[in-house]
Amino acid sequence: MANDATPTMPPGHKKILNERLAAYQSGKSQPVTHDEMMRRLRSR
Repeated sequence: MANDATPTMPPGHKKILNERLAAYQSGKSQPVTHDEMMRRLRSR
């Protein structure tokens, strides 16, 4: 039985999330501001 308080995530998504979080925490990736994110989304 699944626990509704902790939704499941496909293993592939979890791997990507863990890699991106590790890169952010180690300083290899920079945070994107909300304004920058919206600019990028509008340019698509």
